[in-house]
Amino acid sequence: MSPTGRAGQLFYLVLDGLGDVPCASLGGQTPLEAATVPHFDELARGGEVFRLDMRDSEGLVSTSSGQFALFGYDDDDSLPKRGAVEAAGIGLALQTGDVALRANWATLDDRGFIVDRRAGRIREGTEPLAAAIDGLDLGDGITALVRSGTEHRVALVLRGRGLAAGVTDSDPQLTSDSPLEPLSVDPLDDADSAARLTAAKLQLFLSRIRPILTNHPVNQQRRTRGLLPANGLITRRAGRHAALPTMEDHSGLRCLAIAGDSTVIGVMRLLGCETLWRSSFTANVDTDLNGKLAAAERALDSGNDIVLLHIKAMDILSHDRRPDRSVAMLQQLDELLGTLLSERRHGLLIAIGADHSTSSVTGDHSVLPTPALIHGSGAAASGIAAFHERALAEASVTVLQRSAFFHRILAVLAGAPAQP
Repeated sequence: MSPTGRAGQLFYLVLDGLGDVPCASLGGQTPLEAATVPHFDELARGGEVFRLDMRDSEGLVSTSSGQFALFGYDDDDSLPKRGAVEAAGIGLALQTGDVALRANWATLDDRGFIVDRRAGRIREGTEPLAAAIDGLDLGDGITALVRSGTEHRVALVLRGRGLAAGVTDSDPQLTSDSPLEPLSVDPLDDADSAARLTAAKLQLFLSRIRPILTNHPVNQQRRTRGLLPANGLITRRAGRHAALPTMEDHSGLRCLAIAGDSTVIGVMRLLGCETLWRSSFTANVDTDLNGKLAAAERALDSGNDIVLLHIKAMDILSHDRRPDRSVAMLQQLDELLGTLLSERRHGLLIAIGADHSTSSVTGDHSVLPTPALIHGSGAAASGIAAFHERALAEASVTVLQRSAFFHRILAVLAGAPAQP
């Protein structure tokens, strides 16, 4: 391995859901504040630090919109919706007229209420479940295509004539200790006949799959083992394919993305980037961190301008309200950074960002700004003592809006002076 990075190369570490809130179980600290992370702190002290406001035009935060913004794309009207991203992530090519949706395997009770939005974070048996409901004929020449994604994630595509993406979500996207009723799928505009047709066919699909999934051998086995069955789907973010300028066209840089999450892989594919995934690169806490780092090292040696290393675990642990495990994961990641720094101290620009914050208290995404940094030649030293939410807020560091972080990265790569 080369002992240094090539000048102008970027190692981009994206820690999904990095920002968090003070947790009582951590003595009122956030996981990042409670963790011992000397290498994070070193990079922050010697580089530029920011807080990132990742809210979209609707005031919301999500993995897909946040990931696009982290690479300079944040025109919400032109970006693909989550359904199209999910389809790209699992390699399902969309045709003209298709309507794609992001779906979750979910556990529903006898009333059809949502007991668990992620079916116990199901990881096994999803492909047979998807195959059992794939190709379902919904009448009027409309067919449902279903592909399993990462863990509970699903790509659902309605294919046929006369469809429209203007329909509401059935997924309430709320964490609750009590069962929640799925939302009704309705047209956004009652005067839109195509949207009315799409909503009706989607609602029909969701009702027809329940007995198929309930009686499926995978779910029978899960119940026998005391696991939550994946006996329904909840949907959101309907959309169509949207062509975007590639990363190389947009910034003149070639990017290779290393990730285990199908949503992130979908975003990067839609940006024309090469993606690298292995079965050991999971979107969870058991991901092969050392294997990912080795892959990133090889990608840097191969001359890629940007090497993205995406880690999903922080988001997962915050959703599951496990700040104690978040502390341990952050300390593992700090060791990973230490290995990188020991081998590539000079020449390489390092950026650390996040698509959004996630609260370990509520278990939901948070609109609070998330910490970020840029370290390397051309990045001015902040001198800040520590890299965590409280330290950055107390120092009143610059709050950047969405894509502004990537534009600052490009400016540093180009040798622009530090911001005042």
